[in-house]
Amino acid sequence: MGKDYISIGAAPAEEMPVQVGHPDYYRLAIAECNRYIRLIRRDLGPEPEGARLAIKAFPHDYGTYHEVVCWYESDLPESVKYAHRCEREVSSKWPTITMEDMRARIVDPLEQLAISQFAALRSRLEGHQCSQQNDKNCKCWFCSTSRLVTEGEELLVRLRNLQ
Repeated sequence: MGKDYISIGAAPAEEMPVQVGHPDYYRLAIAECNRYIRLIRRDLGPEPEGARLAIKAFPHDYGTYHEVVCWYESDLPESVKYAHRCEREVSSKWPTITMEDMRARIVDPLEQLAISQFAALRSRLEGHQCSQQNDKNCKCWFCSTSRLVTEGEELLVRLRNLQ
């Protein structure tokens, strides 16, 4: 049973990875390699038995650089096949994120969270009274929270109208 690896790279083939020497190289390189591993798994599926995607450090004249590798067991044909597919069949560019994707993955869930939080605050405000309720300068919890919820709901309406 022989264990070996294929070096895949730090980023898709047509993309420029973060360069050794960048002041924040280690953090950015690890984040980029992790993103690349997610892309490989998206394109090829999870690793079969005996294969494992990982980040490996390599020495270089200018410091240590990091790349994604696929470890495989030479006596497990599916793991060898997967490793070679990583070399040949993975996207050569980062995926393009459309505004629709961004809205579905980020904006919609945040909007739903804000709506539920505003509703929860509104329910807590019910039944509370303040003697200075109509005073815009009142700093009590009831008045401050009421103004915040109203402003937040108005902001959500304006944001929806921008799209």
